[in-house]
Amino acid sequence: MKTGSGKKSLKRINRPEAHQKLASFKAKNKNAKWNDFRNYASGKLYEQVRKDLFIAQGWLCAYCETKIPSDDCKKHHRRIEHFHSKGDQCNLDYDITFDWKNLLGVCRGGSDKSNTEQYEVPANLTCDAHKERMESTGGYSKNWHGSLLFPTQIPENVSFFTFEKNTGKLAANIEVCSRFNLQPNNFDTTAELVNNTILSLNLNCRRLNEARREILFERERIIKKVRETGNKGYLNFFYNKWLTDNSLPFSTTRKCLVRL
Repeated sequence: MKTGSGKKSLKRINRPEAHQKLASFKAKNKNAKWNDFRNYASGKLYEQVRKDLFIAQGWLCAYCETKIPSDDCKKHHRRIEHFHSKGDQCNLDYDITFDWKNLLGVCRGGSDKSNTEQYEVPANLTCDAHKERMESTGGYSKNWHGSLLFPTQIPENVSFFTFEKNTGKLAANIEVCSRFNLQPNNFDTTAELVNNTILSLNLNCRRLNEARREILFERERIIKKVRETGNKGYLNFFYNKWLTDNSLPFSTTRKCLVRL
């Protein structure tokens, strides 16, 4: 079966242009630091902003697309990421700390106990955890615009990535990338920008590769069931769900597999 169009590993995030309560806090507390915001009103406003980020993202990590629990008793799994790291205060005209457009909801990047007990660290750190490590140990710039794809600015319904079935790894889709001139871009080509995104966020670590391959195995189980029962409607049901339900974990991988 071949249908639909794929999306990116980092899916386009559509959300309101501003967060009124966050903007109001900054207007009333011009000298506030991030920790002041976290502690304000017993942390209630911080929790609301964090939750609103994930609601807009379908409860998926903005970078790797792992599922984030929506249950408030598991809110420790939710993190707010500053795409342009808040530790960089070189440009006073850009409010990197409280700018809603600079904030993303992300997973814990493999730093939680359940993952560190199963996977080697730091080899399996991803997302902002790996990005932060590159800044602190590799001397990378804290301004990642032009070095990474930014989920709120990339085009919709364009597959910039390919998926290797035998390894679970992502790579730049050279043919598609050649048709786009994404800006800002610190590289000569869009393919280089995509590949650096994979590298900088460590999206091809063993932990994520195995998780993406499990989606492939799910696809194979569905196909086997269809062959055994002859119920092609069952296959169409799942493929349509994969194409339309953007809250599914690794939904980009699912969309790529629909097209195979």
